[in-house]
Amino acid sequence: MADNILIIAAHSDDQILGAGGTTAKYAKEGSTVKTIIFFSGEETHPHFKEEIIVSTRMDESLKADKIIGGKGVNFFNYIEKSFKKSYYKEAKKNLEKVIIEFKPEKIFTHSPKDAHPGHRKISNLVLETVDKMDEKIEVYAFDIWNPFRWDKKKHPRLLVDTSETFSIKTKALKTFKSQFGFYGFINLFALILMYVKDFLNGRKYKMKYAEVFYKLR
Repeated sequence: MADNILIIAAHSDDQILGAGGTTAKYAKEGSTVKTIIFFSGEETHPHFKEEIIVSTRMDESLKADKIIGGKGVNFFNYIEKSFKKSYYKEAKKNLEKVIIEFKPEKIFTHSPKDAHPGHRKISNLVLETVDKMDEKIEVYAFDIWNPFRWDKKKHPRLLVDTSETFSIKTKALKTFKSQFGFYGFINLFALILMYVKDFLNGRKYKMKYAEVFYKLR
């Protein structure tokens, strides 16, 4: 059965790092996959003009979305450093509007225990928004910066065999040259971590590669 799948990420590239193999698989099976990116990422390359890096990251996400078979990316372009103080209520309203219009059966977003504070903010915002709505939507968490899974005994697990779509995921990640090239070398840790986790998850469950999510709602 084809579903509407919504990926909600803090930054451009998080949607592929966290769930790229799964979303590519859903798209191949006929589901409609859409993505929301909350932050503009204007501070990731302080030596470049903000408008250049923001435009670059948006372009990279659109290219990656085509590769995984997605049906579009909604860029909210909020400024991360003042998000909680200035944009939080507005962001919740905008997210609620997208959810009402798109009617996703499943949402994939950041873990509330992720080491990155921006990721935690988005996870909490998503849960607050979904909890207020009448519709019952399944919400699943992925990790970006956590080396190990959190609270795994507490939450039901969703295991997805991504052996056939791992190459699509890696191809999509290659579009993010601004994040994993020379100027984004710090993010290489997250990239390496993704490879290791997908490989170890696959090995644990007797697959080549796998992505594991934990159900929050």
